[in-house]
Amino acid sequence: MWELNTAQPEERETVCRFYEEVCAAQAGDPGGPNWHYGVYPCREDLEEHIEAGALRLMRVGGEPAAAMVVRTGEDPIYREAPWTVTEEPIRVLHLFAVHPAFRGLGLAKTMLRILLERAANEGVKAVHLDVVKGNVPAERLYQTVGFRFVEECAVWYEDTGDCTVRLYEYVVPGAAKNAGNGENRT
Repeated sequence: MWELNTAQPEERETVCRFYEEVCAAQAGDPGGPNWHYGVYPCREDLEEHIEAGALRLMRVGGEPAAAMVVRTGEDPIYREAPWTVTEEPIRVLHLFAVHPAFRGLGLAKTMLRILLERAANEGVKAVHLDVVKGNVPAERLYQTVGFRFVEECAVWYEDTGDCTVRLYEYVVPGAAKNAGNGENRT
């Protein structure tokens, strides 16, 4: 049995340990996100996400199995991307991970579907995210639940330096006709 909740301040150590273990496990995976615990994600950022109520933690049998950060508002790095929807409210997904011990159970798809259902219920117009180029399993997952590829762009991250990411967007049903200036950009 699983449960998905907003991480609480008293769960800081659990969340940090979760991401530390995820980063250690993906260190040798060329198709992974190439995160480096202590740089990205770092404890301070994780604590900030928890305090802001933006970090969701899924537990299976009481153990942390998956997590994601869902922020409100467009990521400044991607404001100029050719999104279909540019009008707020927009959610941006960051730090989405399933612990290696819980992979293959469908938790990632379940979490994404819950995220998208909640977004629709909250009147959110779109959910945006980026995927490090080469992380094919993540791209397939996002496409499976309805995200569409927007563009590939170069960015600079503190932990990896120059990096190519692929931007994805999920337009909440009914939001495209109310998008920003009324245009439907593809």
